[in-house]
Amino acid sequence: MSVDGISGASRPTRRLMVIGLIAWIVLALALPLAALTLNLARIAGFPLGYWIGAQGSLMGLAILALVFSRRARAQSTGEGMRPALVYGVEALGALAVIGAAGALVTLGYDGLSLAIGLVAGMALMTIIVAPRFVLYPVQSIGGFFAARYGSAWARRLALTVLVSAAVFLLAAEIRGGALAMQALLPAGYGVAIAAVVVVIILAALVRSVIAPRRSAGLAYLALFGALMAALAGIATNNGDLAVPHATFGGALEALANLDQRLITGKLADVASLRPMTSPFLQLSMLNFVGLLLAVALGIAAAPHLIGRHLSRAAVSPGDAVARAGRATLLVAIVVACVAPLAVHTKLGFGNRIAVGIEIAAIPPEIVQANRVGGVGVCGRHGEAAGELSGACAKMPGQRGFLRLQDLTYQGDGFMVSAPLLAGVSHWAAYALYAGLLLATLVTAHALLAGVLGADAEARSRGSVDPAAMDPRSVVVGLTLIVAAALLAGFSGLDLASLAGDGLALIASGLFPALVLSLYWRRMTAAGAVAGIAAGFALAFIYIVGVHFFPLQLLAWTGGLSSATPSQLQKLDALSAAIARAADPIARDALQATLMRQASLSANWFGLKPPAIVLIAAPVSLAAAAIASFVTPSSAAQNTR
Repeated sequence: MSVDGISGASRPTRRLMVIGLIAWIVLALALPLAALTLNLARIAGFPLGYWIGAQGSLMGLAILALVFSRRARAQSTGEGMRPALVYGVEALGALAVIGAAGALVTLGYDGLSLAIGLVAGMALMTIIVAPRFVLYPVQSIGGFFAARYGSAWARRLALTVLVSAAVFLLAAEIRGGALAMQALLPAGYGVAIAAVVVVIILAALVRSVIAPRRSAGLAYLALFGALMAALAGIATNNGDLAVPHATFGGALEALANLDQRLITGKLADVASLRPMTSPFLQLSMLNFVGLLLAVALGIAAAPHLIGRHLSRAAVSPGDAVARAGRATLLVAIVVACVAPLAVHTKLGFGNRIAVGIEIAAIPPEIVQANRVGGVGVCGRHGEAAGELSGACAKMPGQRGFLRLQDLTYQGDGFMVSAPLLAGVSHWAAYALYAGLLLATLVTAHALLAGVLGADAEARSRGSVDPAAMDPRSVVVGLTLIVAAALLAGFSGLDLASLAGDGLALIASGLFPALVLSLYWRRMTAAGAVAGIAAGFALAFIYIVGVHFFPLQLLAWTGGLSSATPSQLQKLDALSAAIARAADPIARDALQATLMRQASLSANWFGLKPPAIVLIAAPVSLAAAAIASFVTPSSAAQNTR
């Protein structure tokens, strides 16, 4: 089967693709990494490097995707914006708003790696994947490898990567949905997870029967409208414009001045202040790039997005690149709201701290924020106002007023706590929670449908209806949901880690093999199998080892760790203390501390788990190339 005869498809020239990739590297990597130098210049109150990371790169990447799609010379059917709205909201999910906002607040500039990576991945999908993938009459990446090579092993490995990554990604959506559910209803985290799981299952059953495609794009509009309403309310409370994207540089300056006032008034200490604009304080440059690329390459090859929006079954060949470009713009518009929201929320809440909040009368909104898990108050979570006041009264150096160091931002919960902390109306707050919940449910359904569609295509070896339910689909879907719910509920991983790990598995296992298969004539079935297996195995072992088996990983690969001798000695001391402990409660506490410390030490060259893509993706690329060179090429293999 040849793909050369597809009429009307986008066929960008090599010159256009080279220019597009160079522009992508500059916007996604070079400029954000130059933030330390660029911050020396200020424009309208913005440190230039921070503005580029928070907004400039996002808009630049969106414009790049749109310009590329217009110059790719396709014969469009004029499908309109509705498919792009569905595409955009399924790409956003919990990571784009809840995870990105939490990362920005807890990590400062370094947290922008998630936001930049998400938009960069959409732009890269537009440039590299969309023009070629749609030429094949398949509905999944596994189906693509089967059509490209006639290889069952490549298809099975691709499905294995998809299912493994989907567990992490679906767990992130379940966690994000549970946090939003907690804010809407008086429920604990476990109950909220159960409720979200039930809603996901019901939504899958309903959509398998009626498939309401016409209304699917409304989820994006609901999310964006709720986000803008909350942002406008928070900004106007701080005396800024209702649309503060262009003026929040002034809020950055006000936040820096506020930090000084809080320290002078003994309402904050230096350790409690986390600079928003200073790069590479929380993450090294290597980890910043690794996290950014894990998200970008993972999104660019995300099977649930490609199969549902860029396959021949979903879009005409002439509309694929245009749809991807429009979706990139829609994603960038939402993600560009995250930094203004985080800055204005911190400013609004800091101003309230500066006025003075008596610990004897902690405001209800702070108690509510503590209940939903967004903010820890004096080391306590989920407690009543009186218990929080009592805990704060016992804090060292307490003078009767709530201090910044008495509060700890929990990254995932920041987004659902932001309206409460900044004092916006309850209507705006609940609208935001509902929008966030809807977005997570839509993305969760897309993940589930992507896995079921790929599994059904593998079984039927032909065109299938991904919404159709048969016994195997039910078993696969329920197993995936249960595994994701358990991971979200008991792993202790935050949303950004869950999503980053899932995307890193895709970036390491599928992205190199997919791109080589799309563009390299000499690529063989053996090369695809070797590339997928090598990249995925390396990433999976590292991610699972760091999170769940850090002691074993450290014992096997300690020579690659960046842990200092003192850190290793501390682990030995904890192990000895556990062996001596007679009290089961004390032993459990020591075991938990040992696991946390071991996770920090069981790293390779200091890499965070998602940043393993810096090693795994090149290994996958090399394995695919070597295996392709040593195996015979077949003229029947389908590439251009």
